[in-house]
Amino acid sequence: MLYCDMDQSSTLKIGAWTFDPDRRRLTNGSAERRISPKAAAVLSALADAEGGVCTRDMLLDQVWPTVTVGEEVLTHAISELRRALGDQRGAAQHIETIPKHGYRLACLVQHDQETTLALPGLVKALPASISLNGYTTYLAAYDTFERGGLTSLTETMTLLRASMDESPGFAPATALLATTLAHVVGFYGGGRDQLNEALAVSQMALELDPRCAEALCARGLALFCAGSLDQAKQACLAALAVDSASFDAHYYLGRICIMAGEFETAALLLDRAARLGGDDYHCHHLAASALRGLGRHEEAATRQKRAGVALGLSSHFGDNSVRGIVTAAACHMAQGEVLRARELAEGLAQRPEAARRIVALTYARTGMFGEALDMLQDCTDQGSASLGWVGGYPEFVGLRAEPRFRRLERVPVN
Repeated sequence: MLYCDMDQSSTLKIGAWTFDPDRRRLTNGSAERRISPKAAAVLSALADAEGGVCTRDMLLDQVWPTVTVGEEVLTHAISELRRALGDQRGAAQHIETIPKHGYRLACLVQHDQETTLALPGLVKALPASISLNGYTTYLAAYDTFERGGLTSLTETMTLLRASMDESPGFAPATALLATTLAHVVGFYGGGRDQLNEALAVSQMALELDPRCAEALCARGLALFCAGSLDQAKQACLAALAVDSASFDAHYYLGRICIMAGEFETAALLLDRAARLGGDDYHCHHLAASALRGLGRHEEAATRQKRAGVALGLSSHFGDNSVRGIVTAAACHMAQGEVLRARELAEGLAQRPEAARRIVALTYARTGMFGEALDMLQDCTDQGSASLGWVGGYPEFVGLRAEPRFRRLERVPVN
């Protein structure tokens, strides 16, 4: 069996930043940024030019080869990169604009062949005993998890158990298994056995590495599923204390705060998560929901439009993913396109990988309250637990006076 504590990677040094194109991550000391897929593709193209100028047409053809887009998408990607790299207005430390022509990197670019393996999470070094097979299996599990849907979550768990068999001391793999189990319980109505396993596995991850931010977030999610809201918040806050640039900690803490009715705090956390996640469209979408909970509907509509722009730039999940469809439906509602939003909601209900609670939430967002209640009732009739991670969303406010909704909120985990 092959073991390693360091491996060559395909990262690049761009000025003081290390760029990992595969993971779409920029790191500079303790600073870490995750950028969008299209921004990462633009940065790779600029780096390949080795200081030469990339015309706008060249970048559009290379990064958006199969679709017709306007130059604003490239401008948006360049702005995202400058924010991530810390370029100030008027000071092109990294990306220089060549007027009426294009862009070039104004800093030294080097292939970095002596970097430790880049992790999708927050761990900065690998334990000496981790096997290469175990680690690459973990990477495959991470990518599968990000696709979403119950089938992907089930496949993720299989991959993670194989990774843990290979490398039992690797805390991020154990933490991701706990996170996956929490998603199954929270979104798909998993039962008491899966909840207990999520709690046990998250505790195991913390025992492996008490300062692993992924493990702390996983613990927070498991506690949240168990109904321990305050403890869940504390676990995610502990993750932020370990790494204040943790996307996961901001994202999950924002979701927990929505469920707690703390919409102002949720909006701020999700705004930060969106920045850390490379203008993540789903964070903007959730922030819009929090703003609706505050009654700030104009701000919510503006944020929802921003989610739509980010969704159009994303190729990682794609427009046809569950998350993409949910976001798109809300964007159409924000623009007054009710029929199109409802078409998307009804199409989502036909997708076997879509969590029925998310379908119910999407129905409620588009004003289909009867359909939302029927879907939630169907979840309960088939043995699912209570409303999990969606019951506190502001979009359900129109249903809260319904006796059936109140009964569904009180259904315990089986």
